[in-house]
Amino acid sequence: MLLNNLTDTQFFARLDRTASFIFINLLWVLFALPVVTLPIATAGLFAVITDWQRGIENEAVGRFFGAMRQYWRKSTLLGLLNAALFGLIAININILPRMALPQPLFFMLLGITLFVGVLAAAANLYLWTLLVVFDLSIADLIEISVKLVFQHSLRSGGLLATSALAFAAGITLLPSGGVLLVTFAGCAWLVARGAWCVIGRYASELDQLSLQRSKNS
Repeated sequence: MLLNNLTDTQFFARLDRTASFIFINLLWVLFALPVVTLPIATAGLFAVITDWQRGIENEAVGRFFGAMRQYWRKSTLLGLLNAALFGLIAININILPRMALPQPLFFMLLGITLFVGVLAAAANLYLWTLLVVFDLSIADLIEISVKLVFQHSLRSGGLLATSALAFAAGITLLPSGGVLLVTFAGCAWLVARGAWCVIGRYASELDQLSLQRSKNS
């Protein structure tokens, strides 16, 4: 009887987690559609997923909307900074071939542009997880994310490649209904899992930094 009860409890817990997973994916899609609210929705999504990765149980919908309210300023600013940076990178890649530069200079500038793009993409893997766990300034979040990329370059590169492949596979291989149900939350789960494996090593240090920043503000 005890084993049956235990099995039933585990089954309903997994069913609840699956339902929550699908629902927050749908919520993210809904709030990402206006584009301007995409960063806020991303903060909500990562707040729920990162809690799960840290072993923290939450009421997924409440946590999603609570994080949207709590982090809307920082997430919006991060979204604008990302849009400006990746927009500038795209412009550079488009303009460089038209500048008739000597080949060595062209490849050097192209290499620098691509390096900055990859670095920014890898830093974003840590940025959103840090945002929803630690009370840090935008400057601190960016600085720590970039440092983590350099200190764990192989792991960061592997996580970036894996996340990109998972996203591409979800978009191309799943039917449209499947994309809407699981793809975005699935990628966030993968990113948060990989990011927290690194960030968790520095959790106590980051907690102290958060406390110090709070006292100084």
